This record gives sequence, C-alpha cells and structure tokens, in this order.
Amino acid sequence: MANLAIPKLCKAFGYEPKEIHVYLKPQFLDLMENGEIIATYRIISGYDGPATSQDGSRTYYKPTPKETRRIISKTINGYSRKYDAEMPYAMQFKRGYYIHAWSWSEPLPAPGHGYATHGCISLDLPDAKFLFDWAPVGTIIYFWEERN
Repeated sequence: MANLAIPKLCKAFGYEPKEIHVYLKPQFLDLMENGEIIATYRIISGYDGPATSQDGSRTYYKPTPKETRRIISKTINGYSRKYDAEMPYAMQFKRGYYIHAWSWSEPLPAPGHGYATHGCISLDLPDAKFLFDWAPVGTIIYFWEERN
C-alpha cells in the first residue's frame, strides 16, 4: 500500500531535525533541516511500469518503494552484486533499495533521458556525497508524487 502523505501535513505534525523529501514525478528531492529546505537535488528513481521483459525472463527496472522510510545503513563504496553496479555514497532505506550516486565518473543523465533505476534513488556524485555526510542513520525519508 502506498503511503504518499501530503507535504503540507508534515508541517501540521511538526518536523524532525533532518528530513529527506523525494518527489517522484518531477524527479527531485529536498533536504529539510528544522522545517526549512536547505538543498534541492535532481534525481532518477525507479520505473513504475512493467518491471520485467515481455517474456518475463529478466528484470529491467522496478519501482521505488513509496512508503515513508528511514536510512538504515550507509556505506561509501556500495555495490550491487545483483545488478553489477557501483553505488557510491549508498544509504539503504529498505532491503535492496538505496539512495546513492549515479556513478563515480559519469554525471546524472539529462532530464528526459529515458533511464530509470532498479528502485533506488540516484543523484549526481557531489550531491550524493553532501547528502551522505549530512544525513545520519535514522533520517526519515518521505516519498511524494508531487510537491504541494
């Protein structure tokens, strides 16, 4: 079940000292500190369409989980054996799902790129490093369709 709360409701219930707000349709995230936006970064997230090939033999993309989560672990040199992919500055928010840099050497593809992730949230390397240093384990992550 999707838990896509409305951003304005967060204010009514108070803020945590640090929060990450992920906006899936416009493909960006906000870093919030004491209820104020301190940074906004462009992202690439998972794909909400079919997750497998037409014959069902291979998983190409999968959707990003849409429930409120928390960072549960962090590693600078993350790596996915399943997808044979480096995940610099990886912050796990659900088993098998991370916020991490797109690449150690390539910038995030331009908007309209057609790429998606295997459910992770990917950022440019400098943005991922800042987020990694800024957000401790336990930081809450909200997922929204749009920013209200």
